[in-house]
Amino acid sequence: YERPGWFEPQTADNESLVPKPYDFYGAYAEEGSGWRLGEEIADVPKHKSHAYEERINGELTFDWPQSHNLVANECRAARTGAALFDQSYFGKLVLDGIDADAAVQWLCGADMEGRPDGSVTYTPLCNVRGGVEADLTVSKLTSGKGWYFCTGGGTMSRDRLWIEHALEAGGF
Repeated sequence: YERPGWFEPQTADNESLVPKPYDFYGAYAEEGSGWRLGEEIADVPKHKSHAYEERINGELTFDWPQSHNLVANECRAARTGAALFDQSYFGKLVLDGIDADAAVQWLCGADMEGRPDGSVTYTPLCNVRGGVEADLTVSKLTSGKGWYFCTGGGTMSRDRLWIEHALEAGGF
């Protein structure tokens, strides 16, 4: 479990929350453990402290995670002050041209007709059986410049390919 864009004020002892090199939980450091990396490789001792590991282990619960108050503080800061979100890992696609409005209406599960410039709509893209192929945001660019799709970073290539095939199937 990793939370992209992890936000953490300094820890009480100023220990870095940057993940440390994997230590195999100290499995190779115990004499006679039988779990050795080989004679030519030194044993790997367990880290004495690992703030990042402790933090993510506190997230593994069916109750409120340790980060609950931290996330609340993030949200409060974004609502009442200023926040910078790194979304560079998201996929970005632009659809424009004469039939862009009709094509977006064809693609999206949400009703995109009449959306004002600058609007952002969270919508599924569905196949002919109604199954969801993608969920993403679609923004209407100003001055008739088309539409901006923001896809998940790990699914951008697949989403783009599906959009291209769907547009072709729709006659666009």
